[in-house]
Amino acid sequence: MILLDTNVLIYASTGGSPFLEWARRTIAAGVSEGGAAVNAVSLAEVCVGDAEPETVADRIRSWGIILQTSKAPATSSA
Repeated sequence: MILLDTNVLIYASTGGSPFLEWARRTIAAGVSEGGAAVNAVSLAEVCVGDAEPETVADRIRSWGIILQTSKAPATSSA
C-alpha cells in the first residue's frame, strides 16, 4: 500500500499537466501492486482547487484509490 501525495492526484486530473502520464502510471502501479490510498488532508487539498469539489472523492475512488478518512479516537489531556 502506498499513500499518494496531493500533487500526484492533481497532476492525474489536470489535462495540461506535463506530469499527467507519470501521475496516472504511478496511480495505476500503486493500485495494481498492493493498493494506493490518500488521506483526508490530501483529499481536502484536491477539493480546494477543483472546479467540482463535490465530485472529487468519487473520481478518486473510480481510479481504484482507497480514501483513508476515518477519524482517530478522541483523547483526553486531563
